Amino acid sequence: MSQYPLQQRRTLLPDRLGDRLDKALQHQEAQALIAKRDDQLRIERVEQATARGLVAASQIAGLEATLVRAVPHAEGRLRAIADAGTIGIAGIVARSGF
Repeated sequence: MSQYPLQQRRTLLPDRLGDRLDKALQHQEAQALIAKRDDQLRIERVEQATARGLVAASQIAGLEATLVRAVPHAEGRLRAIADAGTIGIAGIVARSGF
């Protein structure tokens, strides 16, 4: 008979190794949860930036149309300013996803 006493174990792994494995798995699960939340926050940020950008661009377009009717000879200048503002908004929306 063996001179080593038999020890009951809860798993097939030694206690220390089992504990380290449990901690490693918990760490991986926590990292996955953090990554999932990070992705969710990024999507929400892009969604919010897009919605605000759309509203702002439409307000600029409406103001531009109103001003062109009021001052037709300034149409080219108004369009250039409106386009520059809209391009700026589009840039902010594009960067919100990065």
